[in-house]
Amino acid sequence: MQLTSTVILTSDLQRLASFYEDLLEHAPTWYRDDYVEFETEGSTLALFTVEGHDTHIAPGVAEAAANRSMKIEFEVADVDAVADRLRGARRRYDWVLHPPRDLPWGTRSIVLRDPEGHLIEIFAWQQAP
Repeated sequence: MQLTSTVILTSDLQRLASFYEDLLEHAPTWYRDDYVEFETEGSTLALFTVEGHDTHIAPGVAEAAANRSMKIEFEVADVDAVADRLRGARRRYDWVLHPPRDLPWGTRSIVLRDPEGHLIEIFAWQQAP
């Protein structure tokens, strides 16, 4: 079995798409007005409205902005460069939970939340895993 994508269900597709467009530094592919995808290395990050999910997949099973137990991780080459870019971005990243720091397992990371509260960790290996 292969994990091919992560899908975030949202009540405000435009706001979340704009956030991830800034974070990932590229535009999404819009498939419908209720679903977009961002291609990343090795996977896809998709955003889908709760209403679209209710209509097309499984009605009544999802609630937007209610997650407090899952984290999305993005690996980058230089965490400090990403942190500097986010600090200088037109969008305010007030929701940064911790600035760049080294972790005991050999990564350097920052953690923030997207506008709907989903945890995001951006990390780089300090040494080969």
